[in-house]
Amino acid sequence: MGIAYYFTRITAEDLAELEKIEERVDISQAVTDNIPEDETLEHEYWCSIDPIYRVTHRRSHLQTYTMVPMDELSPEKACYSFTVENSYWSLLERLIKQLVRDQVIPYWPVTQEHPVHIGDFSMGYSRLHILLHDELIPLLTMLQDFPYEQLKQRFDADFAEFTDMTEREKQGVYNAVVGCLESLQLMAQQAYAANESIVWYIG
Repeated sequence: MGIAYYFTRITAEDLAELEKIEERVDISQAVTDNIPEDETLEHEYWCSIDPIYRVTHRRSHLQTYTMVPMDELSPEKACYSFTVENSYWSLLERLIKQLVRDQVIPYWPVTQEHPVHIGDFSMGYSRLHILLHDELIPLLTMLQDFPYEQLKQRFDADFAEFTDMTEREKQGVYNAVVGCLESLQLMAQQAYAANESIVWYIG
């Protein structure tokens, strides 16, 4: 799998534990040639050498990681974690920035420029970003009334030059972008209800 955006819910207790971690294990010294190919064993491997990973993925056994948009998340399914392929998230972020610039939506907190509230932990290819519990309220309000019509208009304008793609293929890409937003909304709803926060990083 290539570069992806990783999202996971995290409890207040886990956040407190992160605050106590002064130095992370230098995983660059790990024998990366011995990382298991099996995803479950790989998860156990990183948990054994990296305290930041161990805290942020403590409950990952409660849900198999979902690659959006490969699988669909239903409201009945607990969303503890999900991942988004970089190509889809980069497209979504580009369209979102257009909406913010045109003042269609007020802001977008899921960016690398968003403040890092705890330490400067590095996860994968980026710092560990945190959406605190209180920050989920305005995010949910915006997502509840999200201007999908304007998003589709900007998507169509953005993809007008791709004449080698069929309309069905373009619709599939758009559906994937919408799936990213829906997954984030579902996770934010469940995290807020459980008095949790959301952490994310690029890996």
